[in-house]
Amino acid sequence: MTGSLQKNTLAQSLQLPEDCRRGCALATMTGRKRLCIENFKGICSYTPESVRLNVTGGRICVSGQCLRIDCYSKEEIEISGRIAKIEFE
Repeated sequence: MTGSLQKNTLAQSLQLPEDCRRGCALATMTGRKRLCIENFKGICSYTPESVRLNVTGGRICVSGQCLRIDCYSKEEIEISGRIAKIEFE
């Protein structure tokens, strides 16, 4: 079996939601000060007032004040600060 076929078979057997199987972005927010986004593709722009990310199917724009990237890996990014708005473009 190829790698993607194995992942799909495993995801189906675990009965994961379809958006998880397709690699869609998963956003988890803790209060108004911490946001974790999984399955993102890259950073478009980054300032203390705005973080724009490429995700499957579009972009996510996080707006606020004193925003910073605390953790960044190939699959996950963690943003903290005073988060005012999250938009999907």
